[in-house]
Amino acid sequence: MQARESVSVKILLQESEFYVSVESHDRVAKARSMRRRRLKRLWRSLHELRNRKSITRDDLLMHIGALKKEAGRDFGLVRISLPNPQEPVNEHTFHFSLDRERLRRTLRREGRAICFVQICRQPRLKPSGNRICC
Repeated sequence: MQARESVSVKILLQESEFYVSVESHDRVAKARSMRRRRLKRLWRSLHELRNRKSITRDDLLMHIGALKKEAGRDFGLVRISLPNPQEPVNEHTFHFSLDRERLRRTLRREGRAICFVQICRQPRLKPSGNRICC
């Protein structure tokens, strides 16, 4: 069912409850562009960290913590391998890659919402006259 030109709605009815799935094409595009921007910034910063000449492991961990806060949920889309405490930080000990399977699952889910609605048999009225379920 189309609610609007760019919004599709699906309804699944089960016994006394139903689920409403809503997908907005504009919302999907917005979420993808925001995610792409955050991932690019994260990827660029990780490359800069790896290419630094003299950085200690503790400094690296501090910078990665700041990047994690900045990237938010998208930080989980990147696998990071850290050097052991006694190892130097270089491209052999500190490397990262994109978790493509997790990104694929995330892309399928974004811009969509699922709502749960319970059908009332005997609706009560609030003092304002609105119906509520028990």
